[in-house]
Amino acid sequence: MTDIVLCTANARFAHASLGLRCLLANLGELRTRAMILEVTLEDRARDIAEKILAQEPRIVGLGVYIWNVDLMAQVAGVLRRVAPQVKLVLGGPEVSCPSDLPAMASLGHHVVCGEGEERFASLCQALLDGLAPPFFWDGPPPDLLHLAFPYELYDEADLAHRWTYIETTRGCPHGCEFCLSALDRKVRRFPAQGTAHELTRLLQRGARKLKVLDRTILPRQLRLLADVVRPYAHDGLFLHLEAVPDRLTDRDLELLAEFPKGAVQIEAGIQSLDSAVLKRISRKQSQAKALERLRTLLERTFAHVHADLVVGLPGETMDSLATGFDSLLETGVHEIQVGMLKRLRGAPIARHEGPFDLRFEGHAPYEILATSTIDFDQMQRLRRLSRVFDLVHNSGRFRGFCKSLVHGRSAFEAHLALADSVQGRAGRTAKLSLSNFAGYLFDHATLDLGKDPRAVAEMITSDLERTSREAPPARVQQHLDPQRPRASRAMASDLPQRQSRHREDRCPSVGE
Repeated sequence: MTDIVLCTANARFAHASLGLRCLLANLGELRTRAMILEVTLEDRARDIAEKILAQEPRIVGLGVYIWNVDLMAQVAGVLRRVAPQVKLVLGGPEVSCPSDLPAMASLGHHVVCGEGEERFASLCQALLDGLAPPFFWDGPPPDLLHLAFPYELYDEADLAHRWTYIETTRGCPHGCEFCLSALDRKVRRFPAQGTAHELTRLLQRGARKLKVLDRTILPRQLRLLADVVRPYAHDGLFLHLEAVPDRLTDRDLELLAEFPKGAVQIEAGIQSLDSAVLKRISRKQSQAKALERLRTLLERTFAHVHADLVVGLPGETMDSLATGFDSLLETGVHEIQVGMLKRLRGAPIARHEGPFDLRFEGHAPYEILATSTIDFDQMQRLRRLSRVFDLVHNSGRFRGFCKSLVHGRSAFEAHLALADSVQGRAGRTAKLSLSNFAGYLFDHATLDLGKDPRAVAEMITSDLERTSREAPPARVQQHLDPQRPRASRAMASDLPQRQSRHREDRCPSVGE
């Protein structure tokens, strides 16, 4: 029997919930009476409820996020029907704004708002003491100096097979209105000495896939990470950081340059390169400096750079997106994540819904459907652009094809036309086999762009041979020279697969 069960659904097994571990670590005397139960989105609500109730809990805490709210609502519904005596406590970003709650909030006996370590512990104590706490359990954010670190709760299997999530700060100084961190502009730091000690223990225990959850890495925190993590950089380390490029200093770049290939991935938050849009969402960013810092980051370090653009921000147009996309790609960043704006509950972006006619889906993940400047049909095209660009460019599989596709014209327009072509021929841009996708690339290049079928077939086949074991479809193979030598596959590398593909120096071209 366990009095308290903490449960959430992660997107995939490779993810491990830091939030649940923070709650458990800070339960104080109740910690020995509690346990964590992690599931994934592939699990069924009835099965999850069965696992929870097998522990005979008195309190169940459900972690609710934008990606799992539907499944957690189903779990909550089952628990309320079959075990009404169990106190159901909901927490997490999706239920942290009392004025903007999802329908599932009504299934809970209590809702913990905001950062929950101290709040959840005091609520559990009150419930176990037989008291009747209010529905909303709120309070000031915890003092990070007094919180217990959760990292010992990653077990050996977690460290060997899953991401190890860590945080050195909470809050964000930038205040972008589409993000919940806009509500917490003050950056609070975990104690440096304690953080260094905990990270060292994690690394000594075998943690090698570290993802830092700080909204943006700050110079002091980067120095701390460099001091602690860098000694393990040649031992299979993979460190993921988020950074605002125009805030990177020369010293930051020097620290990053000391990490070897494959050790660091930077998620560079660009979001938009339109000054009016950025001002509208309260984001301060020098576009020129951001692009310059990205180029310098790529020139001086071995970091794998993944840049973000957000589609659907108030006032953004197809033309401004195209300009930003092209400028960003010209820096040489390895990947561009073209992401759709999502309506996070409580985020200040809501104030633009009327003036810019922002229309979101009514169910999670609440993606943008249309705005006053990008209609629904255009938004659908942009969704397909995002998927196809990820397959053809971000994957690193079709570097030769990409070079030919973009040659002499706007990269945005070239990839948008490619996405339209794949959609028109396949009827979809998702759930395509690699071989079939290669065939649609061939069709677009030869039938829409008028390129030489033999040269295109050679280029696409060489791309596939270097990066996969897939053979192109018959309509591509028929244009190949039967005596052609097979392109050699990229040599085995210690780098992650996508990184290793982007690190190849050779990139074939094709005549126009």
